[in-house]
Amino acid sequence: MQINTKNLVSITEAKQNSSKVARLVDENGAAIILKNNAPRYVLIEFSQFQ
Repeated sequence: MQINTKNLVSITEAKQNSSKVARLVDENGAAIILKNNAPRYVLIEFSQFQ
């Protein structure tokens, strides 16, 4: 999986602005949530989940 820097969101921003994260997933297929400036979580569309 390639990581697009436009898909990076801090965990603080994700908690405060979940609609932005959902919009990123809708537009780009995934969002990478950072914790302590390191990738920690990947949020993907349910249809892509195996």
